[in-house]
Amino acid sequence: MTRAFVLCLLLLLGWQPAAHPHAHLAPMTMLVDRAADMPFAHIVGDHVHGGIHRDLAHAIAGRLGRTVHLHAVPRKRIGPMLREGRSHWSCALLPEWLDEPVEWTQPFLPHAGVVVTRTDSPRPRTLEDLAGQPIGVVKGYAYPELERALGPSFVRENADSAKAVLRMLELGRMQHASLNQQYLEYQLRHGHSRLSLHPYLLTGGYETRCAVSRHSPVTARQLDDVIRSLRADGTLARILQRYR
Repeated sequence: MTRAFVLCLLLLLGWQPAAHPHAHLAPMTMLVDRAADMPFAHIVGDHVHGGIHRDLAHAIAGRLGRTVHLHAVPRKRIGPMLREGRSHWSCALLPEWLDEPVEWTQPFLPHAGVVVTRTDSPRPRTLEDLAGQPIGVVKGYAYPELERALGPSFVRENADSAKAVLRMLELGRMQHASLNQQYLEYQLRHGHSRLSLHPYLLTGGYETRCAVSRHSPVTARQLDDVIRSLRADGTLARILQRYR
């Protein structure tokens, strides 16, 4: 009796091959701020084609036995979409930035902010030296360190994205800007900007989190378990190092 004949007989009797244990799990969706740029996200239209967010999303989804789709949306839409269950999670956030009824993972993504000044302007020695001077920032983003240091003397010069802030700085339309240090150094190192800058003023370092929709099939606690495993085996460190 041939193997093919036996297989046909089993199929006729109702036998089915064992399914993959995760085959029935629906894909997850992750939102990325459309204003993000490399090293955090390479965005074309609404699609995320590379960067830390994409690598992290696929690493997390892989540990959960799921696939994940990433969508780039304006920052102001992230909260409502998570609240309404139209997407499952979004990372590089803090609760004080997103006033929505969502769950939060542990802090784990490092963030360091800097204020930079062109070398054709006097070098500020402290944040207080910037009182009353326009500082390039991303529209809709909070800058609590600058707000605390400068109070009502914090003058925002809003742009649509960090890339737009950097471009305005290059063109001399502003002399100072507040940027993510990893973003700035990535852009300088890869030749995307040739700015001559004074030494940075640090505005603070902390770790951001992922916001998880209460409609998500995976809870924040489950994501925390995955994040701990990514930290423990060095996967998270390798993802971050890839873009330094």
